Amino acid sequence: MTLRRMRAADAEAVVALTHATLDAHYSAESLRVELSEPNAHQWVLCEGDQLVAWLDFRVVLDEVELIEIAVAAARRRQGHGRRLMDHLIGQGRDLGAAVIHLEVRADNAAARALYEAFGFGATGLRRRYYRDGADAVLYQLLLARHGA
Repeated sequence: MTLRRMRAADAEAVVALTHATLDAHYSAESLRVELSEPNAHQWVLCEGDQLVAWLDFRVVLDEVELIEIAVAAARRRQGHGRRLMDHLIGQGRDLGAAVIHLEVRADNAAARALYEAFGFGATGLRRRYYRDGADAVLYQLLLARHGA
């Protein structure tokens, strides 16, 4: 498995992954444009030529916002989400962030368990946040409290 920065050539595979696994409607072109944004950080986990997972986050001042994390359905429960979360936290520290924020569907028990296992705490709720009316739970991780 190789974890590397996303390249423009990965955009179509990332779109296919997000359409299959997330309530997301990215276009390949919008993803390619984001690659040039200085605050945008996108990473892919690949096995050979096959895209297994994708991580997208933004850094503004001393805050990181997790935008998306997606793992191919057939590759879940194999530690890939944990690897991406380890990378996210490490990148946050390397970039001088004090906190990581994210939001997740209230009914996404697997994702919530993953975030909580990494020490994220719920900080709020956005009612009927998603198009289908599902709530979003807001989480944050204070990096200073998350180990040295």
